[in-house]
Amino acid sequence: AAPRAPPPSTVTASVQSGCRVFLTKVTSEVTRADLQAYFCRFGELSDCYVPPGNKGIAFVSYKDPNNASSVVANQQHEVKPGQTVIAAPAFDRPTPNKGGGKGGCAVAACGPGCCGCGACGCCGGCCDPCGGCCAGCCDPCGG
Repeated sequence: AAPRAPPPSTVTASVQSGCRVFLTKVTSEVTRADLQAYFCRFGELSDCYVPPGNKGIAFVSYKDPNNASSVVANQQHEVKPGQTVIAAPAFDRPTPNKGGGKGGCAVAACGPGCCGCGACGCCGGCCDPCGGCCAGCCDPCGG
């Protein structure tokens, strides 16, 4: 696979300032507009991103990190009837190890259980931390 382009500086800045929230369990029935309508209740949004391809994840960014903290303080959010998403602080992906071979695992970047999917401590024991995150089974609390 081709290497990923680095994220835009605005995304990196919102992650580093604690303004960006990582969402999992985002079904195809939940639209970007649904997420914006729900999460704007916590404060002014600066961005709402749903990756193409129905990956089951999304990101919302706030102008004020206190708003993002309020969102992640309550892990589950029912954005519309019967559609609950899970919120966790967003983190930059760890830099891949370019050593080659099978030694490229970057688990230590965030501590035990980090799989580099954007929320340290996610995935508990449900996926190989060196192989990527399972979007449908993440547990942002690390359980």
